[in-house]
Amino acid sequence: MGALANFADYFRGAFGTVNRAVPVTLQATAYIRQVQDLQQRLSLQTLTRDMVVSAQATMTQGNPSPMARVSDALLQTDPEIKAAVKQLKTAVAGVDFVVTPPNDSPMAIKISSDLSADLKNPALNLRALKGWHVEGRVRGIGLIEAVWNDPAEPKRTWERFVSVPQQRTRFNRWTGEAQFAQTPYVFQGTDVSDYDTGKWIVIAPDQHIQDFALRGIIPSLLNDWYGRLDVMGWWTSCIERDAMHTLVGKAGSDKDAAALDLAFRNRGAAGSFLIRDEKSSVTQLEATMARSGISPYGEYMTHTAQRMFLALLGESQTGIIEKQAGSKQSADTQHTIARYVIEDLCNDISFIVGRDMFAPYVEMNYGLENVINTPTWLPVFHEAVDIVALNTAIGTRPANVELGPTWYRQQTQWPAPLPGEIPLSAPLPPPGSKATGAGDGENPGMQGEPPAGKMPIDKKGATA
Repeated sequence: MGALANFADYFRGAFGTVNRAVPVTLQATAYIRQVQDLQQRLSLQTLTRDMVVSAQATMTQGNPSPMARVSDALLQTDPEIKAAVKQLKTAVAGVDFVVTPPNDSPMAIKISSDLSADLKNPALNLRALKGWHVEGRVRGIGLIEAVWNDPAEPKRTWERFVSVPQQRTRFNRWTGEAQFAQTPYVFQGTDVSDYDTGKWIVIAPDQHIQDFALRGIIPSLLNDWYGRLDVMGWWTSCIERDAMHTLVGKAGSDKDAAALDLAFRNRGAAGSFLIRDEKSSVTQLEATMARSGISPYGEYMTHTAQRMFLALLGESQTGIIEKQAGSKQSADTQHTIARYVIEDLCNDISFIVGRDMFAPYVEMNYGLENVINTPTWLPVFHEAVDIVALNTAIGTRPANVELGPTWYRQQTQWPAPLPGEIPLSAPLPPPGSKATGAGDGENPGMQGEPPAGKMPIDKKGATA
C-alpha cells in the first residue's frame, strides 16, 4: 500500500513531501533553524562552472537548495552586488505605505483603522519585511512565515514575521506553487496552500517563466559574477608577476640548483629563471617595456559592475571610480535608482501584503462577508516639488479659490514649527509685486515680521 501511495504521490506532485497533514497552526512556528541548514560551505577557490550549472539544473526541478549556496556567496562576497542590493533594500524600506480603505463605508473605515493600529506593533518590523521581499525578488523565490497570536484572544493578529532561508523553499514541479521544506535535504516540500490561510507570505517573481532557475535577478548576474571571480585569480597572479622583478639564478652545483629552485617556487607567480653556470648567483632583470596607466582589469571590473547595477537598480551606475574621474563623478555614484524599479517593487509588495496578510486578517476578525472591505497597503511616492513654480501658481490662482497652510505644507513637505520654537521669518515681496506665499490673508505661507528697514505692505502694495 505504501508503494502505491508513493506512486500516486509522484504523479500528483507530492512525492517526497514531509508532512502532508501539516500539523503546524497559525500561532506555531514552522521554520525552526537546524544544524542541517548550514550545509557544506561553498568555497570560492574551488567553485567551478559545473557546480553552478548543476545547482541551476536542480532548481529547474523545483529544489532551490543547492542554488541557495551559490546565491548566498554571490550576494555576500562581491562588494558591488552587495552594495547594490543594500541600496535597493534601503530605497524600498524608505517608502511609506498607508493602510487605505477600499471604499467609504463605515465597516471599511473601521477595518482600516484597526489594522493600521495593529501594524504599529514594533515586533512586526515592517522595514525588514520590505527588505525580505526585495531579497525574494533577487533570488527568484521567497517565503515569509507569519506567526499569529493565540486564537483564544479577542482578535487575531500577527506577533512576528520570520524570514525563511532559500534552502527551505521549494517549487511544486507540477503546479509551480511555492513549498516549505521542513529540512534542507528533502527534494520536495509541502505546498503553502496546505497550511492555514495567512501562514505564509509568498514572493514568487517571474511566474510566466517556466524554468524556475531563470526567475529573479540572480540569473542575470551569474555570468559576470563568475567571470569576475576568474579574473580576480588571474589578476592576483599578474600583480605578482608585474610588481616583482624577474630573477635569474645561476647554480654552480646540484645542491645550489635545488636550493634556488625551492626558493623560486616559494615566490608564487613571480617569474624566475634557473640555469647552470660555473658560479652560483642571483640577479634580477630590469623592466624592458613601458607600462601605461590604463588597467584592463579595472576596465573589466568597472563594466561588469555597471551591468550588474543595471540589472539590480535599473541604472548603469557603479561604485568603482575610474582613476582619472573628476570629483563630480565621484560624488554622483550610487545615488540614483530608476524610478520604475522602486515603483514596481512597492506595487508588488502592496499586492502581496493585501493577498497574504490583510485578506486573512479581515476574514478571521470580521467574517468572510467583509473580505470585500479588505484595505490596501498603498505606497506613497513623494514627488519633488518646484517651490518657485508652486508659489507662482498660488499667486496667480483665481480669487475664489481658497487654500490653507495644511495643504501647502503637504505639497512642500515643510514641517510646522515645534511648540516653543521660533518660526523663521520670510521677507515680504517688494511693493507692486504679487504675493508668492509670503503669508498674507489669502496666500498661505510663512508668517513673520518684515526685515529690518522694511515697512509692512497691504494687499494693494501700499505701505501700512
